[in-house]
Amino acid sequence: MRFPRSSRLALMGLGCLLASTTALAAPAQTSATGQGAFEAFDRLLDQEWQYQLKNAPELATSIGDYRYNDRWTDLSVAHIKGSVPVLNGFLKQFEAIAPASLDDQRQISRAMIIQQLQDTLEGIRLKTYEMPIDQMNGAQLQYPGFVSSIPFDSTRHYEDYLARLRAIPKAIDQVIALARLGEKDGLMPPRFLLEKAELQVEQIAAPEGEKSPFGEPVTKFPAAVPAADQARLRKAIIAAIDHDVRPAYQRLAAFMKQGYSAHGRTQDGVWALPGGEDSIATIFVP
Repeated sequence: MRFPRSSRLALMGLGCLLASTTALAAPAQTSATGQGAFEAFDRLLDQEWQYQLKNAPELATSIGDYRYNDRWTDLSVAHIKGSVPVLNGFLKQFEAIAPASLDDQRQISRAMIIQQLQDTLEGIRLKTYEMPIDQMNGAQLQYPGFVSSIPFDSTRHYEDYLARLRAIPKAIDQVIALARLGEKDGLMPPRFLLEKAELQVEQIAAPEGEKSPFGEPVTKFPAAVPAADQARLRKAIIAAIDHDVRPAYQRLAAFMKQGYSAHGRTQDGVWALPGGEDSIATIFVP
């Protein structure tokens, strides 16, 4: 699953933090005040990282943190807008830290997290979240594509997966709601790309049960899952695929067929979007 640049930078920032922590294992020559500044920065960085994990469950799962393994990222407008004051709060705290009070590694982490937060806030300001569907990153690919990143080592993991399947209708409804807003605001992907995405949605919606991209986990259970649990979970997961997941994708396909794809922009370049060059800088940031 493709994660936002903010998530990738957070992983890099964590790497910098780990590197700096390792460096601190050597005989310390910093003053008590310096050490206190280091520890305060590390706590703040961890707070921001924990916030990211909680609000991006897929990221947490992908790095082996299973606390949020039974849910998807909340894509509701209310949640997105509600994140702004939290992100601004983190940004102000990191900006208030004097770089000179940190060692080299922490200075790098500070610069990276500030850039990450600024980029995320700018993306929200430009409403880039109102374009949730395209042929590379839409829900039609992200959710089924993420199945291979989910652990299936225990009954609990299968229970978590079942909860995620049952939550897909809500997630798809959130995607449709964002797309409607984008259509209203003129934030539309190119039409020819939406037409390709529409076909992908139909292909995800069509296969039943085990043949669905979501059905692979029940084709073979690990020995750690008792036979009784295997039978129960297989039945429940297939039911969720056929009665929750597939209808949700059918609903998304119908939404696209009924006008969304046809309203895609005719000019391919992102300069045609509201925001022009600002949109280009935000969407194509390296």
